[in-house]
Amino acid sequence: MARYILGRQAKNRSMILRYCTAIGLLLFFFAVFQTSVLARLKPFGVSPDLMITVVVTVAIYLGCHPGAITGIAAGFLTDALSGVGVSLLPLVYFLLGYLVGYYSKVLSMPKYFYFLICLGISLVVRGLTSLAYTVLSAGAFRFSTFLLKLALPEMLGTFVFGIVIFFPVMGISLWLKAKD
Repeated sequence: MARYILGRQAKNRSMILRYCTAIGLLLFFFAVFQTSVLARLKPFGVSPDLMITVVVTVAIYLGCHPGAITGIAAGFLTDALSGVGVSLLPLVYFLLGYLVGYYSKVLSMPKYFYFLICLGISLVVRGLTSLAYTVLSAGAFRFSTFLLKLALPEMLGTFVFGIVIFFPVMGISLWLKAKD
């Protein structure tokens, strides 16, 4: 068990430290940016979810185990910084990170095209998670209002910001992979 950290066989402590530091700083930066700056600016009327992009990109370039661990960390970090308490986000991000990482090895297609497909699928999953939260908290609500005022703007904002932050996250992931 101790031999495997972040889905890679740990050859030395410097590799473990490099993965944890780089991905941890990346997650912390985007979590703070998402919960403070974007929550205040609210582009498209809502705060976009940047953590999905980070989890999907790390899973594509580093594999299923780093994607899954990054997903759990992203979910807990987002919950901690946004102050919502315990939610389903760590589980959702974990499953997305693992499945995207697994199928990135199985499917042979260009990475950016695969990223766009996975981001679209993850946005639908995130929309369903938001729908579950709305149903549990609000009880009676109008689905059209939910769709037009929350789900679609959040998906659009996440997609637009996701395309932009894909490249720095990809660069860090490729740097980590090259250092192995």
